Amino acid sequence: MTIGEREKIEVIFDEVAKKVTSVKKDIASLKTVIDGFELQGKSVLEVGCGIGDNLIYCSQKGALYAEGFDISGESIKLAQQKTKGLSNIFFHKCSIEEYDSERNFDFILAWGVFEYVDNPIESLKKMLNFLSDNGTIILFISKPIFIKKISFLFRAVLSKLPADAALPVARFLGKFLGGFESILRKILYIGESNTYSMEQTILEGLMVPRYNIFHHRRFTDYLQNENFTVGFLNGTTPSMIGMVASKKRGKNAE
Repeated sequence: MTIGEREKIEVIFDEVAKKVTSVKKDIASLKTVIDGFELQGKSVLEVGCGIGDNLIYCSQKGALYAEGFDISGESIKLAQQKTKGLSNIFFHKCSIEEYDSERNFDFILAWGVFEYVDNPIESLKKMLNFLSDNGTIILFISKPIFIKKISFLFRAVLSKLPADAALPVARFLGKFLGGFESILRKILYIGESNTYSMEQTILEGLMVPRYNIFHHRRFTDYLQNENFTVGFLNGTTPSMIGMVASKKRGKNAE
């Protein structure tokens, strides 16, 4: 990723974060998924933690320690404000490439993150280095559905413009597509559809210069080759594939 691309991604996600109101929750909320796991006394890392709602919820569910990082400084600022006074949740402004920790985590969460990196498999491999021996990684990866393929036509133009020139165009598109919001939300999201405005969705979805849409089989094959069992989460959102991977244990782990 070039310096220019990195700076632009930061500007875009900062702009999105600024527009998140206190009455709205993070669109990357994994609450219904988190409810399916026992977090009491566990440690959790979230990759691309946004404004921190997921890790706050993990703490409320009994997680002993929670840590997250995000490329957006505005998102991290909001997350830190929300958790002021809490001693078991920590946030860092950095990318996957920059992140480092001496800790291993029982759970690692990542929603729609690997689409924004140079090499998804290498980034996944790095995150697995922070997973404990009996840990679980929960991944959500965009499906290569038609509406996302079409978005490349817009991105091909917007991603080439400077951020200050592309923002007004994205806002205009957001207002225009707002007329079709009820239809688009049914196509794009289930359960979390009232979080972002259409303008925010356009900002995030169309302006980011790097957005890899790849088949989840790439991750499945890699994880299975690394001796993980892989399962799938259904009914979360129609535009993404949810995956749960844990290291194999016992006699069958070879």
